Amino acid sequence: MELTWPWLPPLLFGSAGAAALLVVAVSILRDRARRREPHRGIPVANLSVIRVQPRFRRALIAYRTLLVGAIVIAMVALSAGVITASRVMDTTTETPEIKNRDIVLCLDVSGSMQSFDAALLANFADLAHDFSGERIGLVLFDGSPLQVFPLTTDYEFVRAQIAEVMVGLSHSATGYSYRSGTSVDGGSSRVGDGVAGCVLQFDRPGVERSRTIVLATDNRSGSGSIVTLDEADTAASARGIKVYGLNPDHRVGGVPSVTFQGAVESTGGRYFPTTTDADSTEAIHRIVNTVTADPATAITGTPIRTSLDKPDQAIWVLTAATALLLLLIWRVKL
Repeated sequence: MELTWPWLPPLLFGSAGAAALLVVAVSILRDRARRREPHRGIPVANLSVIRVQPRFRRALIAYRTLLVGAIVIAMVALSAGVITASRVMDTTTETPEIKNRDIVLCLDVSGSMQSFDAALLANFADLAHDFSGERIGLVLFDGSPLQVFPLTTDYEFVRAQIAEVMVGLSHSATGYSYRSGTSVDGGSSRVGDGVAGCVLQFDRPGVERSRTIVLATDNRSGSGSIVTLDEADTAASARGIKVYGLNPDHRVGGVPSVTFQGAVESTGGRYFPTTTDADSTEAIHRIVNTVTADPATAITGTPIRTSLDKPDQAIWVLTAATALLLLLIWRVKL
């Protein structure tokens, strides 16, 4: 605990001490003045007899005890009042943990992937409720990549955008507005270009961060790609980006599936065959759990100092001391 105004107690106690010295000095001067006037006062006979009486002595001791007690309690009340006026605070310093992670959802929106993408987005939107500090981005691609939203921690915005894309992918009339931005020269399923576009979403290259791409595609790449999937994943690996692949059209031994698996695993990521919605849900959960469980990506933020007024104890002491002091004053009849 500490005081908001630490200079106040010395000032008030110093003033009280000066006032006490002044009172003592005035009392001494008045006592000396009285001694110079021997005829002042009322003569009382036989005081010496009264002073030796046991009852008188007990009353005098009780009076002096109560008087000393009143002085002590007054000092306690004064101290509690000074501490209360100085504002007692309970100060704590917390160092927050910042989740230094970036996740880009990279979706192939070619015709064969539309139904799978909608289910995948629904799962991802649900998981967005559990994120805390991770930056999320979304890129759609077919003939070319289209950024739906950049990396952000605004999860309400993320969920709203995902819901809008889900509607667009589920209904051809509205879905065309999203797919139109992914079409160039009539090209389709240019997976390498799509992944390359997702790689370029990651900013702050000089900052150590966990960077992850969740890539959903059947890897049935069309012609006209500027880069291949292997080249795009090599670029991702060079930037410290792990690629996790989800393939709804996995075929054991199939060239697209084998190529897809080898490419993503070369980045340190994993490959998930997701031929059913249940597979997709499980894969997304496993990917997110893997990414968020990495302690190396959690960094400490700027320490935050929090101060909270804690006048409780001083106020209780002040209240009790004041009540007791008033009782003693009444008893002593000061």
